[in-house]
Amino acid sequence: MMRLSHDAFLLQLTNYFETCKSADAGSIFISMKPLLHKTKKERAAQQAADEAVPLCLLRATLGRKKISTVVRLDSIELPRQLC
Repeated sequence: MMRLSHDAFLLQLTNYFETCKSADAGSIFISMKPLLHKTKKERAAQQAADEAVPLCLLRATLGRKKISTVVRLDSIELPRQLC
């Protein structure tokens, strides 16, 4: 899985949609989940940075191709039902 910048992620996601539209390549799956650090060192670094806004991992999959990016939760507009 490739972790991309925001702009690169959106560009690649656009390419995925164009591929699906023109070649009938299958379905695109998009998921979002909280980014949880696995190691104590990573958790300590996040707490030291005193990040009040949680991070989210956005993933997109087209067949075996996978891309992802990390975004701050406050930069995403969510429907009222999810908040």
